[in-house]
Amino acid sequence: MTEHSGGIPIGVAQPNKKLRGCLIAGLAGALLLAVVAVAFGIHAVRTAEDEPVLVTGLEIDKVKIPGYYSLSTEQQTMLSENGYPDSFLLLFYEKILSSGQRTQIREETWYYPRNGYEITYRNGEKYTEAYQEPETENIFQTVYRPEMFIREMAMEQVLAAAGQDTYMEDPVEKILLVNADLYFTEGLVFGVSDGELRYLETVPLNSDEGEK
Repeated sequence: MTEHSGGIPIGVAQPNKKLRGCLIAGLAGALLLAVVAVAFGIHAVRTAEDEPVLVTGLEIDKVKIPGYYSLSTEQQTMLSENGYPDSFLLLFYEKILSSGQRTQIREETWYYPRNGYEITYRNGEKYTEAYQEPETENIFQTVYRPEMFIREMAMEQVLAAAGQDTYMEDPVEKILLVNADLYFTEGLVFGVSDGELRYLETVPLNSDEGEK
């Protein structure tokens, strides 16, 4: 798979540049512990002083986005048959092959709750899939697209790609994560390590992400 530089490729939804409302601080604490445990394997206890900090006014128009992801043929077929996923999870990590060679992995899990289906891709190829009972209520569809985000994005670039100039930074993560930071913005939670995106997940934080 390749990652494009330059303009937004055909078929990629343009991010909403409209200023969103304030983020829900109460959700951040609970979501943080779950996210860190799963994505980074680290646990901690929040103290009363560790309150989330809301930052506004980031000049995203001045941020250069490094590129966009090219979906594989398998992923494009999935889109043509089922449309974009209602939500998704991205993980970026390094894997050591049996030969000892290191390779970069982009792992994507796409969720289709109406169909009771989820599929995980590794570097654009199907890795696993799962079926469950279809859901008919409380389904929120993200406004974001998986190809909008790539590994080579710093925090400001993730926000610029998402069209968000407001984000929440949680002080507890600075104790939890070595050389990494966890951020919350409208409909997204993501982790950045060594200046690159390592984790991103869409979450239903407000009514703008329409309930379908």
